Amino acid sequence: MTHWETLIGLEVHVQLATRTKLFSPEAIIPNAPPNSACHPISLGLPGTLPTLNGHAVHLALRAAIALGCHIHPVSTFARKSYFYPDLPKGYQITQDHHPIAGPGQLRFTSQGRDHTCPITRIHLEEDTAKRLQLDPHTCGIDHNRAGIPLIEIVTAPSLSSPQHAADFLRALHRCLVDAGVTLGHLDQGHLRCDANLSLRRPGQAPGVRCEIKNLNSFRFVAQALTAEADRQRHRLARGLPLTPTTLSWNHARQALRAMRAKEDSAAYRFLPEPDLPPLTITAEHIASARQALPPSTTQREETLRQNFALNPHDAQRLANYPQVYAAFCAAHDIYPHPQTLAKLLLGGLLRRDNGTKDQPPPLQARQIADAARLLDTQALSSTSLRALLQQCLHDPNQPLPSELLAQQGPSAPATPADLDALVCRVAAAHPTESARLRAGEEKLRAYFMGRCMAAAGAHADPQAIAAALHRWLRSAPPP
Repeated sequence: MTHWETLIGLEVHVQLATRTKLFSPEAIIPNAPPNSACHPISLGLPGTLPTLNGHAVHLALRAAIALGCHIHPVSTFARKSYFYPDLPKGYQITQDHHPIAGPGQLRFTSQGRDHTCPITRIHLEEDTAKRLQLDPHTCGIDHNRAGIPLIEIVTAPSLSSPQHAADFLRALHRCLVDAGVTLGHLDQGHLRCDANLSLRRPGQAPGVRCEIKNLNSFRFVAQALTAEADRQRHRLARGLPLTPTTLSWNHARQALRAMRAKEDSAAYRFLPEPDLPPLTITAEHIASARQALPPSTTQREETLRQNFALNPHDAQRLANYPQVYAAFCAAHDIYPHPQTLAKLLLGGLLRRDNGTKDQPPPLQARQIADAARLLDTQALSSTSLRALLQQCLHDPNQPLPSELLAQQGPSAPATPADLDALVCRVAAAHPTESARLRAGEEKLRAYFMGRCMAAAGAHADPQAIAAALHRWLRSAPPP
């Protein structure tokens, strides 16, 4: 059986986190009604001239620094001509022979092994409009997306499997979001990928290269590349020819569809852009971008382990979310007890009501530090503290948790009968879960304990409530 090596290269289009478009002052408005946020410059109407967005250049420099790329002191813009209905001017302003940066590299982990993927180049370009399938026979064009600033990151064909490619994209996405280059919302097309795949026999030149366009999901990238590798191997095994083809991936059908013969660079008729001067990058521009670059996930994790002596597991979890990391560091300046702060944050006290972990609510550092102090002094259990903090979640001007606790005043100790009644009320409010717990599903015990503590209030005694819950479990269920 013939062994084939897989060669995969990616062209990743990343939407930059700017307020306005690349060459026009038009604001970028997510989810705006079709054709309500387009500008004469982006549409290429007669008499309009492009003006380069300086913040887009700054973000492109951030990306280049984060990926270890060489930054070219002078780069130029070109017109890339092709005639698709989603290209309002009939050409796209991009960078051709002289991009803003490259080469570079990104280190990442795939299937338990460390890898390095070479980055060939990074260049600036404007986005196209968006085609909308209105019905099976009608296609509309929404020009809102036309002119949005992008960087295109081109890799060498050094990725050796579909999973390898998907893991690289995950690492790239995290790197660019960490750097503040992009918001990274995949469902809004902030990162889209064209994947190129070819096969070769070991030691031989690469075979015919085919391209899969506009993949906006890590899972879709792996699925589409797997299907394309299987298609090419099947044809080669049967002695059938392969031709360079541009393909699309239909996720619903799990199928590839040929769109057109793959173009080469000559088909785009690149011409120098006459309305934009060369882009000059100075040492001051690079220093400004480097200074504005937030720490990467790896750097955050290293800081948490070395400066705060957190264990690797907790450091990794905290480092994964920039806002949580910032909250931890700010609170540590007030209350320098890293283990308690980590316990507080990782225990879910900063999660929103909807349960997301990466967007903590607007708790101030002083509130976090005060809550950690209560935890250390055993004034409250973590469960009671979580209930108390719910009052602070949406208003950073609320009193500190300790002040709220003092306002509530001391409460009379609850009798066992009071606690038994409380547990029964909680069980009645959660009949499905209570039946599962009685049936022996022990993992629900912590869930019930949390509900009971919340119902009892901040001054509740966790041991007394645990005893009441134990008594309820040993009692006979109601008929």
